[in-house]
Amino acid sequence: MKIESWFKIWAGREPAPLKKAPRIVTLIVASFPAWGAGITVYPPSISLTGRNASQVIAVSSGERDVTTECSFQLAHSAIATVSKEGLVTAAADGRSSLTVTYKNERVVVPVSVSSAREEPKLSFVKDVVPIFTMAGCAGANCHGSIRGQKNFKLSLFGYEPNLDYEAIGPRIDRQDPEKSLILLKPTFQTQHGGGFRFAVGSLEYRTILEWIRSGATYDSAGSPRIASLTVFPSKGRWPA
Repeated sequence: MKIESWFKIWAGREPAPLKKAPRIVTLIVASFPAWGAGITVYPPSISLTGRNASQVIAVSSGERDVTTECSFQLAHSAIATVSKEGLVTAAADGRSSLTVTYKNERVVVPVSVSSAREEPKLSFVKDVVPIFTMAGCAGANCHGSIRGQKNFKLSLFGYEPNLDYEAIGPRIDRQDPEKSLILLKPTFQTQHGGGFRFAVGSLEYRTILEWIRSGATYDSAGSPRIASLTVFPSKGRWPA
């Protein structure tokens, strides 16, 4: 039957034939995310600004976090470095790419680095206070309790950073920053009732040390603040 006759049938202009009706085949084409059919990499691109700027890569397969099962390879190691855990750290200005491999899946993530030689000014509120919260020092069972511990009290979970700044001040040695109690205690270089909290040379240690060396100042008025927090993946499910 001619094509124009079928259009008339479809439009209701003449009855459809009862015999030898055509077989309708529907083809569905599925499109996968640009970063891979079997795995999802977050963030899909990496932009690092400042000296030692870093970004952690998270990889999921379905509802599983498979980051620790992946391998990472940078195209240009002079631009950035990557650890076996997926931590990408800036080294020099430029562009590169990170290849993430999981079993037979491979995803390439673009990487750009800028201002790699510039030292960003550390923020007491954004960079230092969160360290004590993360390490448990500002918790209710430690220095964040209503009475503090050993004459040292922090606000609960860093809720009042201005009070934390006043409390930390006497525990800073501006002449010899590495001898500051705020570093000696949590690294257990000296007796500490709260035990070991982070290691000498760790990111936490280097951040506090650099803050002290740069003057141990409080944030200026109008300095940037965190506006939002995004968790990836947005939802998950524990294994049954």
